[in-house]
This record gives sequence, C-alpha cells and structure tokens, in this order.
Amino acid sequence: MKQKIDIDWKKFIGFAFVIGLIYFITSFVLHLVHPLLITVGILLLLLVGDHYAQVADQKLAEKRRKKDEEKNREE
Repeated sequence: MKQKIDIDWKKFIGFAFVIGLIYFITSFVLHLVHPLLITVGILLLLLVGDHYAQVADQKLAEKRRKKDEEKNREE
C-alpha cells in the first residue's frame, strides 16, 4: 500500500529560497570559511522554529474550536 506524502510546496519553496540566500550571503558577501555548515545550522533553527509555530497554531485552533462548540451547545 502506497502512502501519499503531503508536501506544502509554498513552504518548501520559501525554505529553498532562504537557504540559497543565506548560502549566498555567507559565502560571497561575508567570505566565511564554512558557509555550508552555517547555512545548515540556520536551516535547523528555522525548522525547529517553524515546528513550534505550527504546534502553537494548532493549540490556538483547538481552543477556538472548543469555544465555538460550547457556544453552539448553549444556543
């Protein structure tokens, strides 16, 4: 059985653009010795931040949904 992978292409393109921009800045503008390592480190920080932003957004959506359900029950 094949699983379908759901990819958010807008986010993927955005991260690819940010990675390219960071690599360009670290290698050509700042002339750093290991621009790839710095780019990977910044990418990991961005991915962790994105994960926690999604978790917080899901919690807020769940609270709103529960609040709306309670409001509908009262009516």
